[in-house]
Amino acid sequence: MCDLEVGMARVKEALETNYAEWCDRSNHPQDDFMYLGKLQSRYNVIFKEGQKYIKIIRSEDDGKRQSVVGFIVKKSNKGFKVGDILKASSWNAPAMNFARGHVEQENLKLCWAGI
Repeated sequence: MCDLEVGMARVKEALETNYAEWCDRSNHPQDDFMYLGKLQSRYNVIFKEGQKYIKIIRSEDDGKRQSVVGFIVKKSNKGFKVGDILKASSWNAPAMNFARGHVEQENLKLCWAGI
């Protein structure tokens, strides 16, 4: 059985690591900022659970700018297994052509800008 909580943590880590690597390669500052006395990153990953999918949301600038990165299958359907990672087709729907990975993979290759 797929543990979605562990998988979500793995996806979050892969996306944040990919963002940090991109910042290093492009000489783009990661721009941590102070908010209410706490150091926070401008790139955050938020998960929003629906009935069939878990939406992966990229949040920047303290939640003022958000975009969907992808979806995780929560309930098996249309040939996809629980834990499959799907590209976003729109804010509310995943692309249904093929899975881009699975949350249990050792080395997830995910791009911070979109799966």
